[in-house]
Amino acid sequence: MEPDPRPIVFAGPSLACLPAAERVLLDVRPPARRGDLEALLRRERPGVAVLIDGLFGWSLAVTPTECRELLMAGWTLCGASSMGALRASELWSVGMIGIGEIYTMLRLGHIRADDEVAVAYHPDTHEEITVSLVHVRYVLDRAERHLARPGLASRALDLAREIYWLERSWQRLFATWRGHGLDEALIEYSRAVAPDVRRHPKVLDAEQAVRSVLAGIWIPNAT
Repeated sequence: MEPDPRPIVFAGPSLACLPAAERVLLDVRPPARRGDLEALLRRERPGVAVLIDGLFGWSLAVTPTECRELLMAGWTLCGASSMGALRASELWSVGMIGIGEIYTMLRLGHIRADDEVAVAYHPDTHEEITVSLVHVRYVLDRAERHLARPGLASRALDLAREIYWLERSWQRLFATWRGHGLDEALIEYSRAVAPDVRRHPKVLDAEQAVRSVLAGIWIPNAT
């Protein structure tokens, strides 16, 4: 049997808003864990894989070595949004293709820590239970611009960094900010913006990545 020619995409919540008409063009699999990329090496012919979401903490994460071996075997490997952006920022020099704003921030060193993208997932639905710092940054930036008060969000971001990533929920953040006397207008605007999944930075980057792959952008020998 011929292997499925569709790009293989490892994703969870970051691809939640992708329309069904585009999703059927992809072989979408759950967030990657260690061994998932290695398993692709058993396919008869190399293909295209897109690493978006991956498991952190409670499950062994995809390693740079797995990504490198896939590239050496002739696969085209793209990374974006979350775990994919992390690995692409580490492996761009050996051919992994990074896509999106989060990848760019990592690649340029504007953000560095794994917990900028790390979240806890629901074990069955893979919905986000906690909040990544890249999402907090986006929400605070929106709030600061809306309130027209430069520098307002800096203390809020510092407090968010102090919360361990497995415990960093929006409710915990709002309570922490309020407990430290942060501006109530910042908290309330953030509370209104945070649920807007379609403006989530990981979602935006994930959709850009898969649409770029489907269009053949940055993919060698695409037709």
